[in-house]
Amino acid sequence: MPQHTAVDHTMTTATTEMILISDAVLPAVNAELRYYCEDPFAVQMLLSVDQSPAICWTFGRELLLNGVNVPTGLGDVQVYPTHDGVIIELRSGGAAAQLLAHTPDITAFTDRTLELVPLGSEMDHYDLDLGIASMPVPNSYEA
Repeated sequence: MPQHTAVDHTMTTATTEMILISDAVLPAVNAELRYYCEDPFAVQMLLSVDQSPAICWTFGRELLLNGVNVPTGLGDVQVYPTHDGVIIELRSGGAAAQLLAHTPDITAFTDRTLELVPLGSEMDHYDLDLGIASMPVPNSYEA
């Protein structure tokens, strides 16, 4: 599969093509994987078909790391290995999409995330104050 990668000291990205196996009529899905040191527990996956706008999914990095070897995930994102590659299953409401990714593309990307932030050192890179500041403020109601 064609892949483009970019790495600097705070982020890594990879672009690749995935097959939408839940709807094989569609053309290949363009996927861009992103990992930022400032958000060390998560990866982003931007998906688009042809010239359509990209859809972004954010999920746990460990989900992707583990899913290459064993079925992982219980919620909206599940990742599991097959003999053809890695399946990334996305669910939203009643809809589901199963994407087939090329295993070497996923492992190359996750290896680079581990070079940037080794497992267990995520809190060394996480800015708790920034995380709290970016949380939405709940509506306050006066009684």
